Amino acid sequence: MQVMLDTVGPELQVVNKSEKAISLEVDGCVVLTPDQEKEASPQLLPVNFSGLPKAGIFLFMQCSHFLKCCSHLTLRCAVKPGDTIFIGQYLFTGSETTSLWLEISHQRGDSRSDREGDFQISDKNLGFVRENLDGGGVAELKGEDVVCRVKNSATLAGSLFTLHISQIRIDLPTLTENDKHVICTWGVCNKIDFLSLSYTRHAEDVRQARQFLSELSDLAQTQIFAKIENIEGLTHFDEILQEADGIILSRGNLGMDLPPEKVRSFILCD
Repeated sequence: MQVMLDTVGPELQVVNKSEKAISLEVDGCVVLTPDQEKEASPQLLPVNFSGLPKAGIFLFMQCSHFLKCCSHLTLRCAVKPGDTIFIGQYLFTGSETTSLWLEISHQRGDSRSDREGDFQISDKNLGFVRENLDGGGVAELKGEDVVCRVKNSATLAGSLFTLHISQIRIDLPTLTENDKHVICTWGVCNKIDFLSLSYTRHAEDVRQARQFLSELSDLAQTQIFAKIENIEGLTHFDEILQEADGIILSRGNLGMDLPPEKVRSFILCD
């Protein structure tokens, strides 16, 4: 029997330490905050990433052979009002009652409080001033919190939920410190034969993981399967293929970044 270890990688997550069910109603308002010490509620969802307002939309100007059917795109420097966020239970089913769609109402630095007809609602507990949502967003935020409008009613149950923003480039290492700890402990103990490197985005990700494994004598021969889960990884598919021992295409996550027919065409591509 052979053993594969699947890393978590730079996955965005909503943290619910109390594990209490969180019910959100359509057209409500919820804040995403990087302060993981705060308790999750229908009004506030802690996330494990502090750079959402500064996250870049990763798009590309030139396509690899694997993406030859795509049109050219450009790079946007930050998320903006109107961007969509998906939140689902870990290993989510996509059910409308257990998965949540949000729309970013506003991020810090885009104040519109001076517009005619807007009004503000102060919330001292959450630390922001909310503008009339029908007017298009939020007037002021503290820190790196992001305010969103709830697009569907849903109940999130459990301690961990995945968070996905379509075509966002997250500036986090592919092999996280937690991944390294698991490899050094569980991986070494079980002498893993394969490492599934989640969210591989560049060939350098594979090289760095191989270097790390080479420093663990028991895992020096472990093969690396690059798991491609977003458009950034697809863009660098050719270079990743040259470095990895195998490729895994995550159809579920790719389906968040691209239309289903595009995902199918990539899988069927020579």
